[in-house]
Parts: sequence; structure tokens; C-alpha cells
Amino acid sequence: HEKLLESESRFRSIFDSVSEAIFIHRLGDFAIIDMNRRAEELLGYSSEELRRGGIASFLLGAEGHGVRDAELMMARVEQEGPQQIDGMIRHKSGHPFWVSISLAKARLGEREVLLVSLRDIEGRKRTELALQRKNAIHSVLSGVNKAILEVRDRQTLFDTVCNVALQISSFRLVWVAQLV
Repeated sequence: HEKLLESESRFRSIFDSVSEAIFIHRLGDFAIIDMNRRAEELLGYSSEELRRGGIASFLLGAEGHGVRDAELMMARVEQEGPQQIDGMIRHKSGHPFWVSISLAKARLGEREVLLVSLRDIEGRKRTELALQRKNAIHSVLSGVNKAILEVRDRQTLFDTVCNVALQISSFRLVWVAQLV
């Protein structure tokens, strides 16, 4: 009995020390059995609130980020093995943020469970989006420079510059004017 308590204590210490949020789900209905402290910190919910509300507590519900999508991913783990995906979830305060989600089946004692870990990647995603925006701006500037060198008619140049900006970037509206 003492060794069992020591083993449980060691497991809990490791489980609560990692930097990722970890959930243990029951296979089949995906009910939350347990989670580490980091899960509570990352999402802003108490363990009791998370158990009671389930994954619907923190899923966005938007296309690709809803309960049904999560259930399909969890079912895929049972059929195909471990899965990894980046997705958005919601903090208790309401703000959405990006996480890397890893899912795998595991055996705890006599029971098979689903392990789900969440790693906050909001900073990385912000950096990726900023880099994509800078790359788009660079591409637009390159296209504009090329148009300046090749086009001789002013109106055709303005039209070409607008078309370049619309086609290459995510801009919805482009307007070019000549300052006199």
C-alpha cells in the first residue's frame, strides 16, 4: 500500500511539473478524467469546472474548432494512432489563443485512456503572421518596382500597381494616387 502511495505521489509530481497542459480523457465519450495544474492555469478554469463542462468549456465552436471536430480527431487517434494539430481554444475570460494539440492513446493500469496535451503557441503564431504580412508587403513592393520599370503610361502604371497589390497581398482595397 505504501509503494502505491509513493508511486501515485511521484506520478502526480511529474504530471503537475510539466509545462504543457495535460488532460486524461475516457475513451468513447471523451469525458475528462483528470488534468494537471497547467491545464487549469492555461485555460483559467478549475479542475472541477473542466470536468463538469468537458471540452466544450474551452473550444471555440467555430468551423474546425468545435466539439464535433475534437471528437473526430480523438476518434482518429483510436483508429490511426497519435495525432498532432495546431488549433485555437478559448480561455475562461473569453479570449481565443493558439495551441499545439497532441493526442495519443495510453494505458493507465487496466484502462485505456486518451492523453491530450496543449502547448501555448500564441507567440509563435503571432510571429508567423507578422512574417507572412512582411513577406506579402515585400512581394507587393517588388511587383510595384517591376511595374515602374516596365510600364510607361501613367494610368496603366496605376492600374498595374493596384492589381499587383490586390493579387499578391491580402489587401481588400488598394488605391494609388499621384501627389502633386
